Amino acid sequence: PLVCKICKDKTFTASATLMYHYRSHAGIKPFICLICNTTFTRQHSLNYHMLIHNNQSRFTCKDCGRKFRHPSHFKEHLRRHTGETPFECTDCPLKF
Repeated sequence: PLVCKICKDKTFTASATLMYHYRSHAGIKPFICLICNTTFTRQHSLNYHMLIHNNQSRFTCKDCGRKFRHPSHFKEHLRRHTGETPFECTDCPLKF
């Protein structure tokens, strides 16, 4: 794996991904939102950001119709319908 020489603990499998990571250390953000002027290190991040301005989402809950842009937020929401509690407190028996 490729290792960031600045962080030392971050590893990457592709050189392009490591290059994008180095941009964040250098403050290089060549991709600019033409609507709000927010800048990004990667084109993909700008594309994802544009979903906000276009009021679009990538995931829709089939149970209630709620929409989500981020996969982790969608996954967390689905647990509300299934009742799944994958996390357990290490100090007490509570699960959430």
